[in-house]
Formats: sequence, structure tokens, C-alpha cells
Amino acid sequence: MTPPFETDIELLKLARQVLADSGYRVQDSMCDDIYYVIAEDTDNVVAVTAMLEGGDLIAVEPVLGRALIERLSDTRVGAKRWDGYVILLTSATPTSETSQGLFDLAYNLINVRRLIRVRVKPTIADVARSLRPVLPLTVAVSEAVLTDPLASLAERLRESLGTAAVSSAMTAFRASDPGDEFDREAIDSNRDELEAELDE
Repeated sequence: MTPPFETDIELLKLARQVLADSGYRVQDSMCDDIYYVIAEDTDNVVAVTAMLEGGDLIAVEPVLGRALIERLSDTRVGAKRWDGYVILLTSATPTSETSQGLFDLAYNLINVRRLIRVRVKPTIADVARSLRPVLPLTVAVSEAVLTDPLASLAERLRESLGTAAVSSAMTAFRASDPGDEFDREAIDSNRDELEAELDE
């Protein structure tokens, strides 16, 4: 039987990988033909799914909400207390009608928190940005601080301008002398020091 909702398997696998790489214990789950991931670390328990259609996020949220509440209330974990998050991802751009429903859902704080991310690109970097509120602080900070802004800009521009045009523009920019305000050696030195501090 075909599930009534189309899961974005690629996006869900990337979310699973980001959570596992960040120290979460991750388990694949299914309820009411909805595929999702349940992940736990010392602070949080999260239920994550990804849908191909933005409107499906509204329909599947109650199922994930119930699954998360059951996990949070499991007496076998003793006195452990977590923050609970339902995380809904889609690469789609929602319609105006769907946008209002997603907005209302995101600000519904009854029982569990909800993180809703739309237009998520199927890349580790974009999925990590979408999951940042539940990632350990050192992971989120190191990614934010150590990402080369020029490389990020080039990656985003390639999608609309093409690799050749972006490479040519970046080569011209790097060859120009931006003046005293731009000290590449100092930036690289600061980055090395920060990386060393984060590794300790």
C-alpha cells in the first residue's frame, strides 16, 4: 500500500545523518504510514520527518506530536527530562494558504515545540542550518564561525549563475586588492586559533 503522504526520503536521510553526527542516538520509525526519525541526546528528543509537499506537513504533524509525547512520557527513562521537538522539513515552497497553516503550527507551543523549515535544499549544510536549534552549541557555533563566507556565497550563486560565471567572478575578486581592511593572513590565523580552542 502506498503511503498517503510522500516522504522526501533524501531530505530525511540527510537529517538523520546530521543528527547522528551531532551525537544523537537515532532510530528510524513509522506510524500511520508516515516515515520519521526519532532522535535523543542528553538534552532533547526530536521527531523529524520530511515531506515532498509543504501542505502535507500540516497533516502529518499530529502523528509526530503523539509519537513524541509518548516517548517523553515513557516511564522507563526514569527521572530524565528532555525538551521535545517535532521537526517538519520540506524542500517545497508552500502556497499562501499553506504558509498561514504552517505559521500557526510553528507558534503552537502546546505539549511540544515545533520547528518547521521550508525550501530546505538537500545538502548537509542546509539541513544542518535547518536543525541548528537542536544541535549542540559547539557544532552550531563552529559551523557558523568557520564557514568561509566567500565559499558560501559562491555555492549559492552557482545554482542561478552557473559554475563558470561564478568561478570567473571569484577569481577576479580574489585577484583584486581589497585594501587594508581585508587581511587574509590574520583571518586564517584567527580561524586556526579558534579551531584549536574548539578541539580542546
